[in-house]
Amino acid sequence: MIHNLDVKTSSERLVIFFLSDALIRNQWGQYSTAKDDICACLADALENSTITCEDAFIGATLLGGFNRKWGLPIPQATAIQMGSVLVINVPPPGISTQVLQKLEEQGIGDRRAEGFGRIAINGIQAQEFLESPFDHPSAPDSVALPPDGLSYSIAKEAVMRLWHVQLENALIKSSSNLSDEIKGVSGSQLNRLIEALQNARQTPWEGDGALAKQELSKIKDLLKKIQSRKAIRDQFKNARIEGKSLLDWLEECVDPAKLAGIWQKLEQNPTRPHIGNVKVQETDADALAYEYSLRLAIAVLARAVKKIPSKETDGGNE
Repeated sequence: MIHNLDVKTSSERLVIFFLSDALIRNQWGQYSTAKDDICACLADALENSTITCEDAFIGATLLGGFNRKWGLPIPQATAIQMGSVLVINVPPPGISTQVLQKLEEQGIGDRRAEGFGRIAINGIQAQEFLESPFDHPSAPDSVALPPDGLSYSIAKEAVMRLWHVQLENALIKSSSNLSDEIKGVSGSQLNRLIEALQNARQTPWEGDGALAKQELSKIKDLLKKIQSRKAIRDQFKNARIEGKSLLDWLEECVDPAKLAGIWQKLEQNPTRPHIGNVKVQETDADALAYEYSLRLAIAVLARAVKKIPSKETDGGNE
């Protein structure tokens, strides 16, 4: 799909869409996802060293593979993720349509024969949608899949996988940000809580979650013990997280009535992934809220422990 590619006489903004993952090397031969390295690769392909990168929306992923001749796996490499976008400026006299056409046909980067490095140039133009004289057809109605069919089962599995990916990314981001706020708490006390939270994770949320709630009550009992001992309580009270004391924050994470608050902690949009009429069921949402509440608490505390000098974590319980 090629639009408005004739830029021989004037400066032009080109939008590069990555239709597949791409493997780009920097000047030292290492795989890179840096904006400048991608722009340099495009400059070589376009035979124009004057182009500059105006903006970029780049995702990173890992790519592996298998060498059938040698019977060995290919080492994983950092790659530009499919869906990434690069906006470049081409100063006068511009680039010929033939060069752009060739770039779009051949792609960029390594392992193009395997489908990597496919790009589209100016594949979507915002003005085309804003100023089009034609009426666009309305979106089709959602496909209704029968709940007892194989298609429904497959779609449900896909929806759950999509949400899991979304949640995993949010968990990494949130735990990293939140752990930075925890200071002045004994490492041994944090490790005790981590162990209790990990034990609770061994009991999955099933049905009405009766067994899981029993595990949460054990953690709440441990928090009450911390509350009853002034020296330890003061440590947890002074450590702030999301504007609350660490003790209050942990109590929210293990309160069965507040598990749904995990979506706010993970900054998740209330609109969950869906395919047609297949959505995340509330029973599944309860189980995931329980799982990710525990996992977020574990991740935050574990990151906080790593920042404590080892001599402070080796001692016994206070």
